[in-house]
Amino acid sequence: MPAELLLSSPSVPGSRAAYWSRLLPPLAVLACVTRFPSFTRPLWNPDEGYLAVQARLLAHGGQLYETVVDRKPPFVPWLYEAAFAVTGSGTLAGVRVLAVLAQLLTAALLASLARRRWGDTPGRTAGVLYLLVSVGLNPEDAQAATFEVFLLPCTAAAMWCADRRRWGAAGTAVACAFLTKQTGGAVLLPVLW
Repeated sequence: MPAELLLSSPSVPGSRAAYWSRLLPPLAVLACVTRFPSFTRPLWNPDEGYLAVQARLLAHGGQLYETVVDRKPPFVPWLYEAAFAVTGSGTLAGVRVLAVLAQLLTAALLASLARRRWGDTPGRTAGVLYLLVSVGLNPEDAQAATFEVFLLPCTAAAMWCADRRRWGAAGTAVACAFLTKQTGGAVLLPVLW
């Protein structure tokens, strides 16, 4: 086998490290560029404001589903509360940084899934296209740091783990998806498949 083919094979450990060291920095830059507009407004939609109010109430001793009323699972309000504990509740910058990281993680997981099935180029393409398409909706939905942004890494992680037959981790990722938004439980079907 020629050395070039051996070095480009996804199964060679050195090529795996080289692949990710070349792919992750551009994905990180693209995630930052596509999410940059989210930092330009105080609020993008009412969900961000409502989540911020919930987080403030939780931080001051409120109880979710009792004094803090909501019909959605608890993960995102807790995430907002944790971000506010670090950055203060006067800004959504911390939550928006977490949204950038969530988008980057989703892109990397999708790139890994595509690379495992179809090779290096489809892996890169999947990661890049995800980040570009993720901001294709109207800005009030695409740039907001809300449930869907934090649901996607859990969903992609569930599929990634199932693809590698890591069933406990896949189940945990499905649970995280469901605790982010009820519709996140739908990933259970492809995981079981």
